[in-house]
Amino acid sequence: MSQAQEQNNDQLSVDELVGWVKQHDFSLNLTSERLSFLVAIALLSQERFDGELGEGELHDAFTIVEGQFQDAEVKGNKLFKANNAINDLVSQRLLNRFNADDQEGNSIYRLSPLAMGICEYYLRHRQFSKLKLSVQLVLVGKELSQAVETAQGELSIDEWRRDVYGTLKYTVGEIFDQIDLNQRVMDEEQAEVKQQIAALLNQDWREAISQCEGFYPPHQIP
Repeated sequence: MSQAQEQNNDQLSVDELVGWVKQHDFSLNLTSERLSFLVAIALLSQERFDGELGEGELHDAFTIVEGQFQDAEVKGNKLFKANNAINDLVSQRLLNRFNADDQEGNSIYRLSPLAMGICEYYLRHRQFSKLKLSVQLVLVGKELSQAVETAQGELSIDEWRRDVYGTLKYTVGEIFDQIDLNQRVMDEEQAEVKQQIAALLNQDWREAISQCEGFYPPHQIP
């Protein structure tokens, strides 16, 4: 933020900011279904160089989302519901709508910066999943095995610091930090697993990694 912007923000009172939000009728209301629709749009947008999507593509994304959320007893016009969802995101300034010169009667859409920020948060949160934990364990196991194999050779002090100590301190340490972050976003039931993994790692690194995956149900191991 520039110095001019900081000075400008300092001059604004809470009352003025609240009045500005009220004047422009800014608001956000995202149910799980709407948020899922927004994330689906974000994923589709990543496949486009310009990030633009047509109405048909948004309708396809809505159909996928609706299939996950729709009550079997609740039926309605899918096209109407899709357009309603699109208009809702546009009204909340999460989608920007533009006229398409080459498509009669249709529009093109692009996520707003606000929507991209919201989606990025949830997509980054999603990548630290239980599945990724098992992958991280495999990676750290390989690094530890390599460090053990290297340590058994004839090394100079510099080689030891670089190839053994350096690997354990930086490469393995970084993966453990990622595992720790992963554990933080997992549910409370995994808290005990984290303690068991930590106890194993403190006892014997070479044996610990091969045993860690045993704490997870088969469906969590790729």
